[in-house]
Amino acid sequence: MVKKLFHPRLSAAIALLVYGSWAGFTNRDYNLVVILKAFFTQGLFAFIATLLLGTAAQNLFRRNGADYKALFISFGVCFVIICCVPSNLQWLIGTPHIFYSVLPGLIWGSLYIGILLALHHKESRI
Repeated sequence: MVKKLFHPRLSAAIALLVYGSWAGFTNRDYNLVVILKAFFTQGLFAFIATLLLGTAAQNLFRRNGADYKALFISFGVCFVIICCVPSNLQWLIGTPHIFYSVLPGLIWGSLYIGILLALHHKESRI
């Protein structure tokens, strides 16, 4: 059951709705255009990042030896992407509350990648 919840496609769809809604909500003091831009920017990034980063993290893990060192390298690379890309996208479109818009994605995205890699590491040892 837990493994199904961490499937990249299901997780990506949930990420789009949750993180897009949060970004729109944090910019609710502004007009509808700002709210929708924040929603779609963060939501679509969350969708694509969840889908691609989950796969990339697993591939990086395998390529680096499928050990603890590989786990930390894979997590580190994904963490840098999770930090930099959405912040820069929100900055480019002029989102007023960038930090608050990307914070949940940073927290939960990091946890998602960490858990996904831990499950993958556990499977590789069996």
